[in-house]
Amino acid sequence: MKYFTCLFFLFITLITSAQHYGGLRGYLMENYTQEPIQYASLYLQRNGSLVAQVRTDVNGGFLFINIEAGSYDLIVSKLGFSPLKITDVTIVPNKILRLTATVEAHGFDQDTIVFTYNEFQKTTTSQTQQQIKKQCTKRQLRAAKRLERKITH
Repeated sequence: MKYFTCLFFLFITLITSAQHYGGLRGYLMENYTQEPIQYASLYLQRNGSLVAQVRTDVNGGFLFINIEAGSYDLIVSKLGFSPLKITDVTIVPNKILRLTATVEAHGFDQDTIVFTYNEFQKTTTSQTQQQIKKQCTKRQLRAAKRLERKITH
């Protein structure tokens, strides 16, 4: 009888807890080219507070699981794209909602990497230079000198 009572309450607990959660699955695509957007950040917010956060994969896919049923705002963010906010995304218990969202490029070349170089001290004492040489390998010093030449030219 003890085992039956334990199993009964365990079963009831599992059923009642599983009924209040659902999920959201989908893809994020670029508006014009319809290509997947990789590694974008997606946020689920409820009443202005962050509930969950994921990133898209290499195919632009994303998945939110174990989200409490209710209405949420989905916010999409990626450098080089206009931010997107989808309101009233409704999570249904025991179901995974499917959603395909598109965002448009914001005129930023994603392949461009911007380096900033600050020259904070041109002259160093010979003692400081010796300490730096001890800490770095020859290969690292050569790479740093090449990078410095590229930046200054």
